[in-house]
Amino acid sequence: MMNQIRDILSKAKLEVIENEKFLSLIIQNVPTGLIILDDNNNVKHTNRAVTKLLGLPVFTHLNQLRIINQDFPDMFRELKAGDNNKQIKILNEKEEKEVSLSVSSIKIKSGTLRIITLYSIDDALEAKEMESWVKLIRVMTHEIMNSIAPITSLTDTLLYSYKQDSSDPQILKDTTIEALSIINSTAIGLTSFVESYRRFSGVAKPSRTPIRLFTFINSLLMLEDAELRSKNIDVILNCDSEDLMVFADSSQLSQVIVNLLKNAIEALNNTEHRKIEISIVSREDKTQINIANNGDPIPPEVLENIFIPFFTTKENGSGIGLSVSRYIMRLHGGNLKHSFENGWTIFTLSLLNDNSNLAS
Repeated sequence: MMNQIRDILSKAKLEVIENEKFLSLIIQNVPTGLIILDDNNNVKHTNRAVTKLLGLPVFTHLNQLRIINQDFPDMFRELKAGDNNKQIKILNEKEEKEVSLSVSSIKIKSGTLRIITLYSIDDALEAKEMESWVKLIRVMTHEIMNSIAPITSLTDTLLYSYKQDSSDPQILKDTTIEALSIINSTAIGLTSFVESYRRFSGVAKPSRTPIRLFTFINSLLMLEDAELRSKNIDVILNCDSEDLMVFADSSQLSQVIVNLLKNAIEALNNTEHRKIEISIVSREDKTQINIANNGDPIPPEVLENIFIPFFTTKENGSGIGLSVSRYIMRLHGGNLKHSFENGWTIFTLSLLNDNSNLAS
């Protein structure tokens, strides 16, 4: 009987060990980051999604969060069960991410454990943002075009009246010409505004073909060579391999890169030793193109709006360059992000290596 009891206990222990391994495997592979803290705020367990989100090779203590943000260790210690959908920004060496936090707790024999979940909401936020902007643009385009029609009609009516009525020629002429001038000026402005909307909302679905990036970017630099030389700007192009290929719409990708190059050139106007560095880096699932300049950084009050359509600080700017560029990258299943490191303003284009994964 004792032997039977021993066998039962041994079997039960093996089942517990197997269940622990199974649960540990699940935890490690879920896309949501998990941090488990004990009563003393010691990190008892984390998974791979956490280290990926935080950009840390290992994460064993809350104080390590100071690398990302000085306030994070204290903030995580003060989190309580029920704190849900708290949003924070995590800036690591690669990019900035919007992360949602939720906290729950469980009591066990040794004390209370807090379970903090971290979930990146960048993709969801950006997709929703772009969808909202496109809908708004379509509606406003329709309304503005309806406004232009009566203006054009009024112009025709005034011109006809001017030709027919000669009872008071000078007054009629002065009044009518002034009215026509105002109407035409308004019509031109509205037409230009509508065209900007159309350019943003009318970006076609990418027609992707293989592109040898090093050669492709070199050809784009040749287009800007005259301006780069006239402004004494040094350009450095680094690539993991000159044979590196991506699948993209060459016309749309050139539009994005040329726009970023022009922005970089403008940012260097007040800089003495002007430099632009372009690096092409291949990773497991994506290829990154980093376009960096050592010019003046983007002011904080401007930075949060740079990807919003029609926001501009330039006197003659349309405000759609960066928003269209990000939209194009999203259509490719990639992204466009800004960062600032060691005096360099960097715009990073990400393209998925899998040519079958396109945004619908």
